[in-house]
Amino acid sequence: MDDFTYALENKNSIDTIYFDLAKAFDTVPHSLLLSKLYKIGIQGNILSWINDYLTNRTFTVRVSNHFSEEKHCTSGVPQGSILGPLLFITFISDLPTYCATPGITLKLFADDLKAYNVFKNRVNQPPLQIFVNKFSEYCHLNGLKIAIEKCSVLYLGNSNPLTKYFINDIVIPQISSEDSVRDLGIHFSHDLKWDKHINIITRKAIRCSYSIFKSIKSRNPKILTNLFNIYVRPILEFSSSVFNPHLDKDIKSIEKVQKIFSVGRIKADLNLFHQHVCGIITIKNNNSYSISKANTRGFRNIITIACNTKARFHSFFVRTARLYKFIPQHMRNSTPEHFSRLLVTFDISQFIDSLPNHLKRHFYNF
Repeated sequence: MDDFTYALENKNSIDTIYFDLAKAFDTVPHSLLLSKLYKIGIQGNILSWINDYLTNRTFTVRVSNHFSEEKHCTSGVPQGSILGPLLFITFISDLPTYCATPGITLKLFADDLKAYNVFKNRVNQPPLQIFVNKFSEYCHLNGLKIAIEKCSVLYLGNSNPLTKYFINDIVIPQISSEDSVRDLGIHFSHDLKWDKHINIITRKAIRCSYSIFKSIKSRNPKILTNLFNIYVRPILEFSSSVFNPHLDKDIKSIEKVQKIFSVGRIKADLNLFHQHVCGIITIKNNNSYSISKANTRGFRNIITIACNTKARFHSFFVRTARLYKFIPQHMRNSTPEHFSRLLVTFDISQFIDSLPNHLKRHFYNF
């Protein structure tokens, strides 16, 4: 990312190709892998053990209740194993040397590969195309197959000439201005803005949040906070040092997810508080609030009592009374049963956003 921003700062262009290897872990030839291990010094009993680990594996294919004949695996490293990714990385460890091209930076992470070129002016023989040719040759020699339809080119820079690149005479697809490319969990767009990435992660986090609420019926603040920190926050904060939002709309999109958890918690507080106000439940509140009734229609007005400590300020009766007195009067004057029904459709998020700032900030803190 720093390479990209530095290049743009100096009015350069950047072409980045993201490569996709078709079933990379399944196509590694065992004989070639063992040969490479031998060349880097893994020999003797260890090599024999790895040979036994890889070979003599069988598989069958099931369709409904029908099974194919048993076949032997002649390629691939066991997926789901600890050793599998290590063996694959070792297998392609000679790729950077074989494909080395002046002006090209190669980045590898397991089977995720990208190569980019920073340049000022267009040249007749683009270095990135030279790299692509070498990479295609490397894959052919090592039994790997490039999934051309899943490869893509990302163009950066206002004056980028949008050079076309080819694999076996097939044009590598371009990332359009409406799309983004996923790079180790981060979605990059041609303008290096993060609204697309933030939209993707917030939608994913919201789906996760609703799944939690569907499965967990508790409204205990501690439980909800733990669930948020375990399942939702990692979605929003993964690699946040790269995309750290600075636009208000992006910040609000991320905060919206946190508000979803706060809404459930606040509604539970209001429901319990209203039952206490109506005398349905009796909980000692140590004069945290008082009730005065208006002369007309019996409206309940809540008067909060001043407090000096943070612990008291954030306690159940004090914090909920501050919010309860601002909800519509017809809700405060309703029966507990009707109040619960009204809460279902009551837009807590919009309501809290309308509160004075000195009150609003106390309701969305995890």
